[in-house]
Amino acid sequence: MPLSVPSPRTAVLRRMGRIDQALVAHAPRFLIVSPPRTATTWMAANLAFHPGIFIPSGKELHYFNLFYRRFDINWYLSQFAAAAGRVAGEATPSTGLPLELIRAIHHFFPDVRLVFLLREPRAHAWSWLQHRIRAGWGDFGGARSPRDLSDRAIIGHLADAVSVATTDFEWCLSQWLEVFDRSQVYVDFYETVGRDPRALLRRVFSHVGVGSDVDWSLLQAEQIIHSSTDGQAPPEEIRRFLDATYGAKARSLRSFLSSTFALECPPEWDPVLAAPSPDPVMIEEYRGHRLFVGGSEFAATPPGAVEEPRYRASDVESLRFMIDSGTAVVDRGWFLDRLHHLQADRFFAGPAGVLGRTDGHWIVYSNDGFYAFDETLTDRPSEVGEHDLHLWLRQERAFTSPSLDELYAGCRETLVDESVNGCNILRFRNRFFTVRQELGPVALTSADGEWVRMQKERNMLAVADSLEGARRDAARLARLSAGGAPVSFIHHGYKHFNVLAIGDRICGLHQDLGPIAIADDNLPWKEWEASGMAVCRDSVDEVVAWIDAR
Repeated sequence: MPLSVPSPRTAVLRRMGRIDQALVAHAPRFLIVSPPRTATTWMAANLAFHPGIFIPSGKELHYFNLFYRRFDINWYLSQFAAAAGRVAGEATPSTGLPLELIRAIHHFFPDVRLVFLLREPRAHAWSWLQHRIRAGWGDFGGARSPRDLSDRAIIGHLADAVSVATTDFEWCLSQWLEVFDRSQVYVDFYETVGRDPRALLRRVFSHVGVGSDVDWSLLQAEQIIHSSTDGQAPPEEIRRFLDATYGAKARSLRSFLSSTFALECPPEWDPVLAAPSPDPVMIEEYRGHRLFVGGSEFAATPPGAVEEPRYRASDVESLRFMIDSGTAVVDRGWFLDRLHHLQADRFFAGPAGVLGRTDGHWIVYSNDGFYAFDETLTDRPSEVGEHDLHLWLRQERAFTSPSLDELYAGCRETLVDESVNGCNILRFRNRFFTVRQELGPVALTSADGEWVRMQKERNMLAVADSLEGARRDAARLARLSAGGAPVSFIHHGYKHFNVLAIGDRICGLHQDLGPIAIADDNLPWKEWEASGMAVCRDSVDEVVAWIDAR
């Protein structure tokens, strides 16, 4: 019989695999699925301060839009292993997630609660473009700000499929509501963050199933985590384009929110809702067609034609595709799914896929691994190669981890323990730094390798891979600071061993071991004893007997 071709949904689920029953308890209870630049970072940061909520350090796991291609569903669940009974969730912003992947989320987590924030569309589209330019997410020709681009180039980027879909909140919400029940989706507004942040957080706490009786002084409710723009207002031509693209969409969205969620748009939306529809705005000429937008619809007409537009679409990329292929109608969902997979292909095909920047580090995926490295090393992280990463690892200016949560956490300098034998223990880049307190305040985030080496030589600092090792280092540095533990020779050259009293222990060391820093707590005594080169006992007789029996 002929083989059946699996449906896309079946193929996606097969790729993700089955949930290990041992990890079921790690399943997320909520997801923040808002588009980027809608206060997702602010929301995640404040939820993470709630004692009953756990969010991974990086907030964004990018599993259902990227990493399902490399890891099974159990990798995703393992990122919540530290939840320890708290309500777990994450906040990967949604930029037109294909319907098949939304269905996959529902397949694994049918009861998950969703949080979706909206923002005045014109402000959102402009902020999202500025963020993409600064992050280098797109072909911007090296530009770092809209100031570096012409108005025509800016309009071209604002009109692409991903930009339009990301700000088309009604379409995005409809995708989620096609799969999830309306009661599972909480919708609110970015603008509420500035007006009444605590009321917004209380409503979200209730939606995800935790109480709102919290110590508000620990939260960052009144603090904006990321500024929305770089201070540059859009030029007049860009404002006309944004009005033509989002004016009618905003009015349609207002009706949708009222009928579906009984929500009213905040006052900050009044100008876009009341603005008259401008004349169509020309975007570009493409293969003998004039491409323009008007009434929130993109259209293409041959030059000089007076008849109705030949092609109509949701964005300029769809228009180009229709002109190239001669296709009269393009399904928006199909076209965006196609672009989503092409973008994912490019992410994994490049030297390094850039996930973002945090706490002075770039976060990238390269060669089946996650890396964080000092952001001052390059301003083009997507071009970083394997050789660069290995070099920076050796220089201790980069580090790696199989867990995104640990990677993001490692980018922050954290005080783990203080006043341990006169030392503070700090965790940074997933290593433990033991620092003598007399060294004063230390900023490891700005310390270079030469400074670390110098402090090691002065016995003012030590680096270990574990907290246990760091505490041993603290004891060792304290002894060195005090002049070291008392050491005295008992036998010199007894059957090629030196027998010494080190503190309250008696040790025998074979002379072939050469000069040894006795104060070093990391000496491999067990390995030396196993190879017959050294021994530590409570008495001289025990050490001598061990040497005699050797």
